[in-house]
Amino acid sequence: MKKNTVILVVIGIMTLLGLPIFVYMNETSNLTVFSVPDGFQYDKIKITNVYTNDTKNAVFVDVISTTPEVDQDGHPLNTTSKIVSASIKDVNGKTVAIEDLSAFVPKGETTTLSFYYPLPTGNYTLTLHTNRGSNFGSPSFTVENQAWSPMEQIANLESSRIASLALDSSGYPNIAVGDRGPFLYNSSLRYAVWTGSSWNIQTVDSTKDAAIFPSLALDSRGYPHISYGDFINGVWKLAEWNGTSWNVQTVNSKRGTGGWTSLALDSRGYAHICYEDRSNHALKLVEWTGTTWSEQTVNYTRGDAEWISLALDYAGNPHISYQNSNSPLNYELKYAEWTGTSWSVEIVDSIGNAHATSSMALDSNGNPHISYYDETHHALKLAERTGTTWNIQTVDSGGKYDISSSLGLDSYNRPHISYVDDLNHDLKFAEWNGESWSIQTVHSSNIGQCTSLVLDSSDHACINYRNINSRTMVLIFQS
Repeated sequence: MKKNTVILVVIGIMTLLGLPIFVYMNETSNLTVFSVPDGFQYDKIKITNVYTNDTKNAVFVDVISTTPEVDQDGHPLNTTSKIVSASIKDVNGKTVAIEDLSAFVPKGETTTLSFYYPLPTGNYTLTLHTNRGSNFGSPSFTVENQAWSPMEQIANLESSRIASLALDSSGYPNIAVGDRGPFLYNSSLRYAVWTGSSWNIQTVDSTKDAAIFPSLALDSRGYPHISYGDFINGVWKLAEWNGTSWNVQTVNSKRGTGGWTSLALDSRGYAHICYEDRSNHALKLVEWTGTTWSEQTVNYTRGDAEWISLALDYAGNPHISYQNSNSPLNYELKYAEWTGTSWSVEIVDSIGNAHATSSMALDSNGNPHISYYDETHHALKLAERTGTTWNIQTVDSGGKYDISSSLGLDSYNRPHISYVDDLNHDLKFAEWNGESWSIQTVHSSNIGQCTSLVLDSSDHACINYRNINSRTMVLIFQS
């Protein structure tokens, strides 16, 4: 039986039974036409003041490309192309419903709908329509392009391979770096913060060959805390700004601990620091209780524990990713979490004769996401755990993608990764749009190993890296 026949039969039965018949017309609002200029990409479209007076009203969003696609000879293939992939969120960032590009809008509420989708250069129309009769209020929309700002080179700040980056409440970048000395290691620990008009650069620890592998975190006052290894003395230290001066302390004075560290601050501003104890082949965690340091062994590694990445969940429980090299031919990516009573340690990926460098972040549900480099397969990978299951996917492959990456999750829990193509010395940036990876070469040539990435309150990336020619730190912003 055809669909129209079924509808007529239903209407006839309702008429015989004396039931009221409501006919809802599809309402359409063609907001406007916009263009993406050459060389730019618009990723975020926000529609505001969307209103409905119907409890079951679904609002659909159409983004139509009016730039015809062409074949290799330049002949048009079609006149319009509907873009049908987006994540619909309400004004609080919560998923309200997804049906293709649709959202159920609560009755009587004014809602903001926003979604991400990379749009190539071309012309577009944006249309709202409903499947029931109701009004939209007075909707308007904005589009935000994800172009990259010009490079900001930090003068007088030479650097080693690794730096640590954080943004304060004003969105200003703060950087901890081992100022470059001769050879691989560093001459001093330095800290740079953007004041809004200039860089304020301070020497935190001038100990010769101190400050390898710094890790920076800002407390609720915006005060910096930095953990780092003191290579020359074989210990690790903690430097904290009290508002007027730096307090530098050697938390663990036992030699053989001056390697990898990772720092996180809890809701009280207390420091939690994970570090490598090479003398005992162990991964350890120290936590400030308010009066003293408490230390525990996370895992005995039977080898080096490197590329440590520490994060605290909402309950303050630590989660740690790290590379464990049991032998020169056996590298493993491991993940450890505190369950409340004990440590749970598992192997995420067995890499083999390669470096499983890691960068970890926790999503809003407390699930870990880890980016890492699989040198055996020349691939940048992402491991994500839901429940007890790890899902591992290849983000980029076919090149030599440095020995590290830096991972951040946006307000939609979508991963963004900065990394270096060490073969071509290119800075690259990968972001998940909900269905696939969008990969860009942000800057070409003269990029040194290791980058650090953070996302601002608008989910735009800020990335720092090292210029191998000038040996200085460089910042670049997604605008």
